[in-house]
Amino acid sequence: MNQPDTANSSVQLTGAEKREIANLQALGRDLVTQLYICIKTASFYDIQNANFKKQMRKLHELLLVAFDLEPEVSVTETDGYIFLNEQRLKIKLEGYLAFKYIQNLFRKLGVSGVRVFADTTLDELKTAFSKMVRSEAENSGAEKLNDTFYEAGIKNITFIPALTLTETRDEDNAESSRTKAKKTFFRAMNIVQQVMGGYNRQQSKNTVFFKAKRAIHGIVDEIIKNESYMLELTALRNYDQYTYKHSVNVSVFAVAMGIRLGLDKVRLAELGFAALFHDFGKTRIPIDLLNKPDNFDNTDWSKMQEHPVYGSKALSQSFPMDRHTARAMIVAFEHHKNLDGTGYPYINRTRTLNLFSRIVALCDYFDALTSGRTYRKEVLTVDQVIMQMIKQTNVKFDPYLLKVLIHIIGIYPVGSLLLLDTGELALVVRNNIDDLFRPDVKILADTVGKKEHPPVVQLTEYDRQNDKFKRNIVHLVDPEKYGIDISEYILED
Repeated sequence: MNQPDTANSSVQLTGAEKREIANLQALGRDLVTQLYICIKTASFYDIQNANFKKQMRKLHELLLVAFDLEPEVSVTETDGYIFLNEQRLKIKLEGYLAFKYIQNLFRKLGVSGVRVFADTTLDELKTAFSKMVRSEAENSGAEKLNDTFYEAGIKNITFIPALTLTETRDEDNAESSRTKAKKTFFRAMNIVQQVMGGYNRQQSKNTVFFKAKRAIHGIVDEIIKNESYMLELTALRNYDQYTYKHSVNVSVFAVAMGIRLGLDKVRLAELGFAALFHDFGKTRIPIDLLNKPDNFDNTDWSKMQEHPVYGSKALSQSFPMDRHTARAMIVAFEHHKNLDGTGYPYINRTRTLNLFSRIVALCDYFDALTSGRTYRKEVLTVDQVIMQMIKQTNVKFDPYLLKVLIHIIGIYPVGSLLLLDTGELALVVRNNIDDLFRPDVKILADTVGKKEHPPVVQLTEYDRQNDKFKRNIVHLVDPEKYGIDISEYILED
């Protein structure tokens, strides 16, 4: 498994080598995910539990596959990346939480990783995981942890000493803008999961509130610095984490709109916070209903329409009362009310909707229809969604605010995949404010095949000799149709 780090390598690889690396990437991601599952399972169940045994067998089977290639397997964390032996693993959205958990665990233990040798038995794995989650191991370091394992008869699993344990390095200089944008985005997603998933019961209201506000300030700062990176992340698709990611998407769109409207940073933070928790009420809706694959019937819709009231109440109970919480309560209550007073929840008088509620209602509707909720049969194209929204101006949506949103997302939103008249497939990476029909794109593939190092080009490039643009958009395309995982390109550094 001593393969080159392809993210930074300029070596030309053969087809067989590329396939081998792809297989190692898949195996590495599966191993990290299973490590995460086993640690979580071990923290809930004892060593004799059937579910614990089942998950440990799965991990052992994955290790056996790896041992066919190497006599030992190491999973390590260095500078924010996870490695399987010498191969740096590319993170995909569906595995992001597992990767971050393993990274944080290694840092908490004061180690850089763990090494497993081919002689490791299933019983040894069970004992190791049970021992690890039940010991007071925080910042123990590799030497102390290995002594504990050896005393327990665990000789084929060892922790790797941390290369550096510096907490004072200048992360602003060490990280690229894209990396910081990703960390900001997923930090916010993790906060939403903690709050809406009920994982914050061990923490005080003030602690969770502080974390949520800090996450929002990060979003505001990143959008001000480079809006396109944050908008690009909203294009990621993951249905298992839909509710949490949808909340962050809406927050990103809302803050971008607030910037266009000239709001100061204090109000931008309040808007972003309200947008982040606009769907808090869904925590009171049965999970089976939220994940229902079929169309909703009248009873289902009646239950769903209760979530704005639930959300407003839940926010008042979960956070200290200040301007952030108060605005979030109003938005949670009003984000399904229409401009003309219709919508839900029903109130017996007409009142002017709060500006933040009108902004969040637009962003919520747009992201919901373009992301594809589980109860929708298909994802609508952006132009179809925009046309629906335009038809509902002055009734459902504020026409001026809709224009602002359209200006932000463009005709071809960041993260869209396009077919060009050159036969190339291109990913939109930046909108062109001077010509929304000609964004900047990354060329992922041409008529020969996928690009090893996709170049970024401007669709405004003009061929003066032939008096025409060098490239023109034919139409939007579905990435799955061409077997392209756009998250691979969005999450890369």
